[in-house]
Amino acid sequence: PRQSPTAVDGLSSVDERRLPRSIKAFRALPDAERERLVRQEMLSRRAARATSPPTEPVWNCVGPANGAGKVDGLAFDPLNSDTIYAAAERGGVWRTVDAGRTWDCLTDDLPMLDPAAIEVAEMDPREIVVADPGLGLVVSEDGGATWDIREVGGFNHAVAVSIHPADLHNVLAGGGLGIFRSTDTGRTWARAAGPGGIGNEYFTAFVRDPTLSTTIYAVSARAPAIWKSIDDGASWVPHAAGLLEPDATPGLITRQALAISSSNPKSAVVSVSTSGVLVATTPRALSASRSKLLKPTAMLATMRRLGQAAS
Repeated sequence: PRQSPTAVDGLSSVDERRLPRSIKAFRALPDAERERLVRQEMLSRRAARATSPPTEPVWNCVGPANGAGKVDGLAFDPLNSDTIYAAAERGGVWRTVDAGRTWDCLTDDLPMLDPAAIEVAEMDPREIVVADPGLGLVVSEDGGATWDIREVGGFNHAVAVSIHPADLHNVLAGGGLGIFRSTDTGRTWARAAGPGGIGNEYFTAFVRDPTLSTTIYAVSARAPAIWKSIDDGASWVPHAAGLLEPDATPGLITRQALAISSSNPKSAVVSVSTSGVLVATTPRALSASRSKLLKPTAMLATMRRLGQAAS
């Protein structure tokens, strides 16, 4: 059973002094009130982003620079943007509570971690879930103070994870064995359904529609590269077949990512090393429509803009 927020919050006494009073008070609230406040905060941020004028981005390296290694995933505390979690390849899980000025490793006591993705539950920032291709899911329910390794569908393998924004026990995991769904934070699993079975697909990322959390998109390392679920991950169908080009290895697509704008949910971006960056006017209707090629960076092969397509 989860310990009370006042008993264990995953932070040292030094870290506690850095946190705003409102965050400490949040941990003591009932679940229903925490959910209401999270929803209110997310809606407020989306509205602010939608009305704020665009500014030129400025990038600065904030680490972790003390041996973490390549960072494959980032997750923000939904109520405190200064608290960031980084999943570092062969470096474990790191946390900053001061917007990147200092970092601490949270997983030194675990076996060698090679995390591929990380998520923090919107309903409760103490719930952290990490996808690891050699361990499965690595779960903390106390802000990173302790961790539990959980198999995914009987296998120690996962490279993608998604937590339902309104139900922290509802978790999706993906990898080289397809997609699995859990309603108890990874203690038990059911394999997702798909045409002809999806056990041979290699899923590397999940993205939920910001306006409808039961609609989810998954990126596969094999064509068709994008799959879609409208029933909260229970079943999936191929989406945007032919959108992306495989590389020299038959049927394999390398290093792909998908994002949907929270301030403008009708906009989606797909990044694939063998096909470039593709911009869709609506993620619900990602299609194979293409326009003229543009010259991207050396890593990206092409850049195409997609026109609006019928859902």
